[in-house]
Amino acid sequence: MFEYSATTDVIPDHMYTSIAEAYLLDETVQAFLQKSNVWAERLLEAHQRKLWKNVDSTILEKLQTIALTAEGEIEKTLIP
Repeated sequence: MFEYSATTDVIPDHMYTSIAEAYLLDETVQAFLQKSNVWAERLLEAHQRKLWKNVDSTILEKLQTIALTAEGEIEKTLIP
């Protein structure tokens, strides 16, 4: 969806919001995401590139927290 949105700019904001709510903000999915923050980062990039324009600030803050937490977990495994 991100790539399509980046090239066509036709993906509505509610699609990004739905993905964030269904996958990234669901606590059962977050354990998996702690190992790979690519999805949170992708949605944050969509917002930064103005592909996802009307994002709720609470969702944006949660996505940033997920991405930073996952990044911290990844760094812990790389640094003995």
